[in-house]
Amino acid sequence: ELRSAGQPLAELRTPMGYRATDRETPLRLAWTFVLHEPIGFGPDGTFLTTSLERAVAEGATLSTQVSAVARMLSGARPRPVDVVLSPPLLRQLEAMADGYRVLVGTEVAEVPEGEAGAADAARVLEEIRSITRAAQTEVAALPFAAPSLPAMLQANLRIDLQEQVDRGAADVER
Repeated sequence: ELRSAGQPLAELRTPMGYRATDRETPLRLAWTFVLHEPIGFGPDGTFLTTSLERAVAEGATLSTQVSAVARMLSGARPRPVDVVLSPPLLRQLEAMADGYRVLVGTEVAEVPEGEAGAADAARVLEEIRSITRAAQTEVAALPFAAPSLPAMLQANLRIDLQEQVDRGAADVER
């Protein structure tokens, strides 16, 4: 996948790989998954859209991706994976799991702990925790607010970038 400013520009997917000759060294693949969602709540903690709520629903994008990684780590032949976690995603999932408010149209809906999106967020968060505990998982953290690294470097914010990296690692470790 080719991206610019976080937006996909092109992608190439193929279920087959071709080799012109037999090799003595087997083909090795690396599986890397980046789990991230942008910050979607306002200063008072109310979620401004239902996008994360929809993403964690059973069978939805984030839920499916996390389940796929978990399946890769289970079974008779678990595969090693690299998982890159976004602190904003983890914080939002924690907030949702405890019960949350979300703006739906012009109304604010309350979602109690253990129900609807709160239950889905708790399930996805627990699945992420189990993934990170697996022996075959290498975990990395995005910087705290998942900023654009080239933009921070170009703006000469190297000191701030190090703070972002340190806080991101601490958040993911927690």
